[in-house]
Amino acid sequence: MQPIERLALLVSLALAFGATGAKWDEATLAKYLENPKELVPGNKMSFAGIKKEDDRNNVIAYLKTKM
Repeated sequence: MQPIERLALLVSLALAFGATGAKWDEATLAKYLENPKELVPGNKMSFAGIKKEDDRNNVIAYLKTKM
């Protein structure tokens, strides 16, 4: 995927997420990681989500170390 395509995908996702009225917080991120298409209908990402709760929690814990 070319950089411009990645940017277009990110903008599309951001607009779709913004239309939901949701706010990015830990609970929303956990929902998104579990099932992105449920949280942001119409997104075209191939990411199917992370089904195991422990794995989602590990991703969130890792991201907290990067803040």
